[in-house]
Amino acid sequence: MNMNEVFSYGNPFTWRNRRFKNPLELIFEKLDKGFMNDKWVTALPQTRFTNLGRVYSDHSPILVKCFYWERNVNIPYKFFKCWQLNPEFKDVLHNSWSKSVKGFPDFIVVSKLRNVKDELIKWNINSFGHIKTTIGRLNAELENLQALPYSPQIGGYILNYSKQLDY
Repeated sequence: MNMNEVFSYGNPFTWRNRRFKNPLELIFEKLDKGFMNDKWVTALPQTRFTNLGRVYSDHSPILVKCFYWERNVNIPYKFFKCWQLNPEFKDVLHNSWSKSVKGFPDFIVVSKLRNVKDELIKWNINSFGHIKTTIGRLNAELENLQALPYSPQIGGYILNYSKQLDY
């Protein structure tokens, strides 16, 4: 098939064992790799492989972008399950839905949903310090640590950041 391994950006390791209790027992390896043949390179020459940071699995995902330039895209609204654990959540939900809106029934529902979305976004930033930013920062720190030569101290930091991300 004339396949060649492709250089991958990002994290140099794609697998690690999940020995959380003892940083001395952590193992890092590059098990997962990307391959392309000449036909692929001819058809999609801008393909780029990026090893992302490990989050939930013992394997790091590999992101394959056939076109690696970035475009500005509106980020969709996300609901975080952890919000439901906060005692203020129901009040924010109730207060935002209870705002008076006049118009046709369809307009009322859409407006109330927009109110809930806007209030939850504000509440998220004020209560949690913007979860998306925190997750992004933790992922970046974890990727930086995973790129360093391994030591028990770095292993301890990796475990700490992994636990924070899992939480």
